[in-house]
Amino acid sequence: MTFNVNSIPVDTFKATVQRCSELSAIGEDEDFGKEDDRLSTMDTPPFYGTRQCSPFSRAARRIAGKFFQISCIETCGMIKSKHPVREACFMAKNIKRIVLTGGPAAGKTSLVERLKKEFRTENGWRLITIPESATKFISDYGIGPFPGCMSMYSFQYYIFSDMLHNEELAIRAANEVPEQNVLIVYDRAIFDNRGYVSPKEFREILAGFGKTEEQVLAGYDAVIHMVSCAKGARFAYDHGNTARYEDADSAAKIDDEILEGWKDHPCVRVIENRDVFEEKIELAVQTVCELCEKEYPLP
Repeated sequence: MTFNVNSIPVDTFKATVQRCSELSAIGEDEDFGKEDDRLSTMDTPPFYGTRQCSPFSRAARRIAGKFFQISCIETCGMIKSKHPVREACFMAKNIKRIVLTGGPAAGKTSLVERLKKEFRTENGWRLITIPESATKFISDYGIGPFPGCMSMYSFQYYIFSDMLHNEELAIRAANEVPEQNVLIVYDRAIFDNRGYVSPKEFREILAGFGKTEEQVLAGYDAVIHMVSCAKGARFAYDHGNTARYEDADSAAKIDDEILEGWKDHPCVRVIENRDVFEEKIELAVQTVCELCEKEYPLP
């Protein structure tokens, strides 16, 4: 999460800090009625800033205030610690947002399970996974782009809505968990849907949710495209996923279209098929570790 000091009105910022210090000096918050024990004078640097949607959970802030004597000005997000050696504990979080994509039967599910073993809390990481939306609607809800049900265009409204909602919740959760390092893994994301509708329809659906392509792309740090086994490893293509209805030829075509859909993202890594499936997964895990600037394998 970045913090742009240039986006803060300087005069308002200084006035807020000065007013909070004045109220602390008299021992009463005349403006907002804040409890006396939460008042403090902001007069001795260094200071650190966060966005108003603080990366610390409410519980963590209570602990910080009790044990580290952290003073907060909620209106401007300033945080001061009376223990300089501990200030690093309260810097902005390291949140990585990585999309796992690819055609049907690419190995995404296996990769997610492998990542759960690598990015563990005991290693200082929290892994947040966002499940595939289409599987939920087709397998659990019984709806999909089938004859007598709905068109692919209509189905995409369900997919877009679910994806956008889950992505927002994941970011909120990442800012609340106690771990400093958070990896959010998206089992498919918005631009996967380019493989199922025309470019015009894609933009129309996005606009219906008040989004542009540029806005959505900026929400992902990297994309890992797992090539479908329908391309180069057809002997392994099956319908183990109950929501998988494509034959191998269709799966190979969709794989190409999905990769094309992500072409505008600045960081796309393609994981090709290997003779041994486990080697493909290990390569993908290594790629994720590199993107997260973590040693591979993690200790």
